[in-house]
Amino acid sequence: MAAPAEADVNTAIDYLRGAWNDFTHCRRPSACNTYFDSFGVAISFGDGSIAPFAHVQRLTATSRDCIKTAKALLEQGDRSLALQWAMAARIEDKRVRDWLGSHPDAVLAALRHCCW
Repeated sequence: MAAPAEADVNTAIDYLRGAWNDFTHCRRPSACNTYFDSFGVAISFGDGSIAPFAHVQRLTATSRDCIKTAKALLEQGDRSLALQWAMAARIEDKRVRDWLGSHPDAVLAALRHCCW
């Protein structure tokens, strides 16, 4: 399995750092009430594994809360949910959310190095 491109990891770090520094609650409740499985059908990781999106909602969590949850899930070995919570941190910006979802390995690498 090839490592994610450094440029992609750096982009992911920038997006995650922005979420980490965002203590506000969701400004668009309709977005935060959306279930993660509306993000797509499945996540394809660089190692060839595929995971379905979960039927979970962000609800009232702040963007920072989402990153905390993502990091905790990654530490527990749940790459799929870690990625989905990272995406949820930027749920109000569909372009960024979709970028995170299309670069799962870069996002996971960024979660390992970002946001303490």
